[in-house]
This record gives sequence, C-alpha cells and structure tokens, in this order.
Amino acid sequence: MAINDLDPFIEAYYDLYHKKPPIFLDEIQNVENWHLKVRRLLDQNYKVFITGSNANLLSSEIATHLAGRIFMKTIFPFTFKETLQLKKIPFSEEVIYGQERFK
Repeated sequence: MAINDLDPFIEAYYDLYHKKPPIFLDEIQNVENWHLKVRRLLDQNYKVFITGSNANLLSSEIATHLAGRIFMKTIFPFTFKETLQLKKIPFSEEVIYGQERFK
C-alpha cells in the first residue's frame, strides 16, 4: 500500500458529505514516507489520528516528522485487575479466576 492510495477515499467522502473526513491511520509506520502525506493533510486542516504499537511511533522520530502539528497520547492496555473492574467482577487475592467467570 502506498500513502497516496488514501486520496480516492478522501475525495469520495468529501463528495458524499461536503466536508473533510477525519482520517484514522493504524500502523502507518509500515508505509514508506507516510510522514510526508500526513504532514500535507495536517497542513490542509484535516484531522488525522495515528495509532500503532511500534516503538518508532513512540520515539522522538514522529515528533521530528510532524513538529508543531501533533498531540501525543500513550495508552496502555488494561491490567488484569482493571479488566475485572470493567466487567464488575470483584477482585480478591484469595480467588483463582477461571474463564467461566468471564461469560
């Protein structure tokens, strides 16, 4: 995939809704020269959201490529205890949790 493959989708969205689409890009570091297109989109006032798990996205490299145009937020996965809280399962050090509890 090349980063310019996005162009027909952006144009189609604009034709349908007459506004610029928000653009979500996951694992974009796998596309060569992605930062050039993203910088151009940001300069054209598109809202671009980049997600990924690669360490390169967490480094200062992304800040260098998109200087002055980014807001970074690191999100960590839930801990086991947080997962239990989300599913409203009480946590206890004395309980062994099995899969049947998660149904």
